[in-house]
Amino acid sequence: MLAQEFAWFTIVVRDDCSDDATLTIVREYAARHPGRIVLLPSPTCTAGAASNFAALIAAANADFIFLCDQDDIWLPGKMATSFAAMGDLVRTWGHDHPLLVHTDLAVVGPDLQPLSDSLHRYARFDPERHALSDLLLGNVVTGCTIVANRSLYANARPIPAEAGMYDHWLGQVATALGEIRLIPEATVLYRQHGRNVVGVRPAGFVRFVLSVQRTIFSDATFRVLCAYCDQADILRVRYGARLTPRQLAQVSALAEVWTLPRRKRFVKLWKAGLRKPRFAGNIALFLLMLRRRDQPKATQGSSLPGPSSPRRSG
Repeated sequence: MLAQEFAWFTIVVRDDCSDDATLTIVREYAARHPGRIVLLPSPTCTAGAASNFAALIAAANADFIFLCDQDDIWLPGKMATSFAAMGDLVRTWGHDHPLLVHTDLAVVGPDLQPLSDSLHRYARFDPERHALSDLLLGNVVTGCTIVANRSLYANARPIPAEAGMYDHWLGQVATALGEIRLIPEATVLYRQHGRNVVGVRPAGFVRFVLSVQRTIFSDATFRVLCAYCDQADILRVRYGARLTPRQLAQVSALAEVWTLPRRKRFVKLWKAGLRKPRFAGNIALFLLMLRRRDQPKATQGSSLPGPSSPRRSG
């Protein structure tokens, strides 16, 4: 990060009770770069990536924030490229408008061997599906590529416990209340390794089979869908008065879907414009809508994968 061409920034670090030399390394860097690195107090026990990022966003006090995972590598021009796009949005909409910029990523292995120069092509999803109806049922905004202005992160915080991950929540708030822009250029090396909490698989038959298997034979995908519904409910409670009538109808449809008879659930979502981008995804959604919900509400840290939505421990 310190190798960025763009140099006007402060690094804020919160260690999530790591069991290695992370704190020692951070303190050494802080000593070598006085005033550039701020170390926040650590939690008393490991809280997970979602909680750690929520705490970092809660402590933010800058005009713009970039979010960074610990195991990815930023390419040298990342901040300058992203900030230029953010500057365009600010000139158009003003500082008081919630704004978010995100980019593509290059996928690499644990030793940085190239796997794909584009995560979006690798996983075959459309990163410009930014409408609220799209983001209610999936996430295309990868957190380690985000730059958010103060208006966005201030409106979005505190990150609710019902939000599976910070990037999905920021994306929803940005598209509901402000603007999102995609830079179709990789600015980060997204590293795949054995400790990925949620990695990314290349699109294809194997991923399709695994998706069908999870939908039919496990509760994992169903829990994700339930978490989406809980997140929609919080979105409605917080921002319902600021949503357009169409957005409010969509958020309400997802938040209330389990109150309907099974035969009416999928139809309700479909009429509200809530659907997955592919035929197979809609078949899976239809099957999930036939199930009975008796699980408790999701808690922060739930994995909420969208078309790819890669994330790791924080």
